[in-house]
Order: sequence, then C-alpha cells, then structure tokens
Amino acid sequence: MAALLGGVLFIIAILVSLLLPLVFFDPNEPPSQGTISFVYILRSFLALSGEALLVLGLVGLYVRQSESTGVVGLISFLVTFFGLVLTLAGVPWSDLPLTLGWALFGVTTLKARIFPRPAAILLLIGAVATGVVSALLGGGLAGVGGYVGIGATIVLNAAIGWLGFNLFTGRGVSTAAQPKAKEESQI
Repeated sequence: MAALLGGVLFIIAILVSLLLPLVFFDPNEPPSQGTISFVYILRSFLALSGEALLVLGLVGLYVRQSESTGVVGLISFLVTFFGLVLTLAGVPWSDLPLTLGWALFGVTTLKARIFPRPAAILLLIGAVATGVVSALLGGGLAGVGGYVGIGATIVLNAAIGWLGFNLFTGRGVSTAAQPKAKEESQI
C-alpha cells in the first residue's frame, strides 16, 4: 500500500506544481508571495510524503521478489533505497543512484516474473528516461526537456504505484509465481 500511495502522492505533487500556478496566477499580474508559498508548501508536503512512502513501499516490493532476484536484486534494492534516502535528505546528486537503482530494480523485476511484465517494463522505461533527461538538463526544468522529464517521472511513479497495487491486492501475479503460492497454501 505504501508503494501505491507513494507513487500517487508524488504524481499529485508534480501535477500541483504544474496546475496550481495556472489556476492561481493571473498571467497579467505578478503572483503574490503568499500564493507562491502555498503552492510550494503543498507540493513539498506531497512530495516528501510520497518519497517517505516510497521508501517503505520499496521494502515490500523487494521482499515479495527477493528469493527470485538473488544478489542482483539485493543490490538494486540497496541502490534504490540509498537514492531515496539521499533524496529525502536533500542531497543534490541523489538522482544518479535513484534512477540507476530504479532501472536495475526494473530489470530484476522483469527477471523475477513476480509482478506484471508491463509494470516492470514501465518502471524500467520511466527510470531510464528520468535518468537521461536529468543528465542532459543537469536537474533543470527548462523548456520542452523539462516537460519530458516531468512526464518520465510521472511514468516512473505510475509504474511504482502499479507494482504497489499488485502487491497490495495480490492481482497480476505472473504464472511463474502462482504454483509457488498454491504450494504455500497447501502447507
């Protein structure tokens, strides 16, 4: 549930930062300091809450597939966890371990075949796209590239939410994992 809520909160934070200025700001007048502060505080609260939930959700996602992913899965988990913690701490270069970790986590999720394949592919695409855009723009959100980066981040968090939903509901578990689940239920 934490991965699902974390992904959704982070997407909402992105949409708040994009849409609320359009609602509150008159293009003919400079925005008031209070309006800017409200949007910033709301976005920061949602993003921080989403990131904290993603840390918890990552643990659940990893535990579900840990037996199938082996050492590479553990490394992907640790790099992603480290990147999330650095992001929460506000470390400027946290994008590198975070996107690398999510990409590696996507690869191990594909190999494990525990979660739906499209969700794992979306996670991998979102992580790689986020990393490429971040590297090209240096973390800045200028012009069209900034919107591509925002879109990639939304794709990444949607994939995390999808994985969290599947973990929470038990839906979408691949056929490779079903015999194991049947054996456990007979014990």
